[in-house]
Amino acid sequence: MIIDVILKCCNRPWDITLYLDYWIEVFGQYPKYNIIIWNDSKIDLSEKYPDIKIVTKENFKFRDKLNSLLKNSCIKKRRWLDSGFAILSTFYIAETDIFWNIDADDMMFEKPVNMKILENIENYLRNNNLFSMSWDIWWSNFFRDTNHLIDFHRWAFGIACCKKDLKFLEDILTTIKSDEIVPPINIDNIVGSQLEKVKVFVFENTLAHQRPTREVWAHQYIHPLKVKAKGRTTNLYNATVFYEDKIITVNEF
Repeated sequence: MIIDVILKCCNRPWDITLYLDYWIEVFGQYPKYNIIIWNDSKIDLSEKYPDIKIVTKENFKFRDKLNSLLKNSCIKKRRWLDSGFAILSTFYIAETDIFWNIDADDMMFEKPVNMKILENIENYLRNNNLFSMSWDIWWSNFFRDTNHLIDFHRWAFGIACCKKDLKFLEDILTTIKSDEIVPPINIDNIVGSQLEKVKVFVFENTLAHQRPTREVWAHQYIHPLKVKAKGRTTNLYNATVFYEDKIITVNEF
């Protein structure tokens, strides 16, 4: 079964090909994955990656439809409309039922992720009828003190395995109101409000790196972390830890 991998690239003040090369190495070694680059940067990537399909805003045929959907959603700020367009374009570019939706311009791990772990995540998403599972950068990457309270937590796209369910996506975009989700009002928080359809995952014993501006490799592991959001302390969403040979679901922290 072929699975599309959409590598999203935006305009960045650093060399994004370092991150692109990492993800191409991760997925390119397995014939089941079809890599597509969504290029919203100002760089012509076709010379460096001549054998990979590259989609831009200029040749994206669903551009008007997606802009219209976002315009009629509760997202109003230009920053979040632009990021929403980049994230959601992948759902229209992908041609497979399950696909990977990855920020390939600022995220990578210390070493390539094993295919068995990728397949475990894909099967978990499919078997549990989920809309998306995403690696959660907002807690597992940087906050490792069990007694630490952070100011805000949200589910986020970034490194996500997704189901190509345009009806579900378009329904929540057009029906959810701004007072139903925790600010900021963006596509991450709209999708993250659908707790029965999304989950987070982590890779146990994995070092993660996000963009040069942070310059940090963080050790990722599960722990009982409480999160302080909007004046109240809440538990994190359910998480699932993926190993090569087993899956551990942590139902509640």
